[in-house]
Order: sequence, then C-alpha cells, then structure tokens
Amino acid sequence: MFFLLMHLKTLFTSLSASILHASAHARRTGAISLGVFLFIWAAFSGAHLLQMRGYLASEQWLLFTDGGYAEYAEHILLLIASGAFLKLFLRSRDAAYAVIAVILVYITADNALRLHEIVGEHYADAGFGAPLSRLLPKQYGEVLFLGAAGAILLTALFLAARKAVAPARQAAWIIAALILCIGLFSAVIDTVGGMAGIWQLVFLEDCGEFFTIALIAAYAMFLTAKLSPHNGPATG
Repeated sequence: MFFLLMHLKTLFTSLSASILHASAHARRTGAISLGVFLFIWAAFSGAHLLQMRGYLASEQWLLFTDGGYAEYAEHILLLIASGAFLKLFLRSRDAAYAVIAVILVYITADNALRLHEIVGEHYADAGFGAPLSRLLPKQYGEVLFLGAAGAILLTALFLAARKAVAPARQAAWIIAALILCIGLFSAVIDTVGGMAGIWQLVFLEDCGEFFTIALIAAYAMFLTAKLSPHNGPATG
C-alpha cells in the first residue's frame, strides 16, 4: 500500500502518457465507456437519495440494499472488466492480466455472496473478541477477512506484475491502486459510518465503491481497445 501511495504521481503520469499515445479509437472507446459508466453511477446515486427522501418507494434503489438494483449494476461492471482482462490474458499470455481478472471475479463473488459478512458472523459466533479495537466482534472478523484476502490477492498481483511487460505492469499498478480505494471505502469508511451511525458516511462508502468500480470498468474497456490487434500487440 505504501509503495503505491509513494508512486501515485508516477502512476498518474504513466496513465496520462498511455492515454495520449493511444489511438483515436482507443481514446474514443475509453471516453464513451467512462461517460456511460459514470452516468450509471450518477443515476443510481441519485436514485438512492431520492428514495431516502421518499420519492421512490422501493428500497431496491438504495445503494446498500443486498440484491438491490445498484448492486446488480456493480456486478455487471465488474464482470465486464474481468472479461476484458481475461481477453487480454488470452491474447498476450501475460499472467498479470489473469490475476486482475481473478481479483475482479473475487470482488464480485464477495459482494454477491456476502463472504466477508458470513466470515464475520462465524468469527463472532465462535466467541472471538475484538482486541485493541472498538469494533464489534462481527465487524472485526470482517476486517480481518478482507485484510487477509486483500493481502493474498495483491501479493499475487505484485508478483505477476514484476514479471510482466510494460502495458500489463502498468495495468497491474493502476488496478491495485483502485482496488485499495475499494478497500478503503469498504473496510474503513463503512465501518466508521456504521459505528457512528452517520448515514452520510455510509452513503459515501457505497457511492465511492460504485464510482471506483465504474473507473475500473472504463479503464478495462480503454485498455482492451488500446491493445487490440488493430492498434498493436498486447505485449508491446
């Protein structure tokens, strides 16, 4: 994490150069994807606020509703992104793309199946406490699970990125930074908001997570277009 924070400026510069040197087709694909995905994010965020003010009856419009409309939209965006990175892996055989695809599938599965919440409940039911923490045992168990899963997946990504060619290595660092943003929203802001009972923080967590997922999906579409056979090989 500290490595990524120290190199954020380098990542931003590298991404900017990648966009500038991309073909017109790739830039257009990225811009259209970003516009569409951010529109979807804004629409669901707005629907959430409208529901809270009583303009929409169904709680399915709330960002934090399990099995709600926004959650399904997030799953679709994540699967689009994982499919794009899988396509890049099949084309280039660069393991970094495969690891990214696996990570995005895991995030989708965790959101859909509530894996971290199940682990947290088992942790609390087993009688474990939350040492040196003001968290409830269930919340502490969730944080431990998310931290362990994140450490394993990001370590795998780091190892794959070290052996990757330049485009895949850059993609790995960018995706790692965005995944850390998701972790910040999910594990930190959500927990603090829930403990303090501040709905604005809970909304910020769900809204920020959705926004980051939209960025990941748009970046995946841009990268697929940029590294298509019509624009140059995926390993170049």
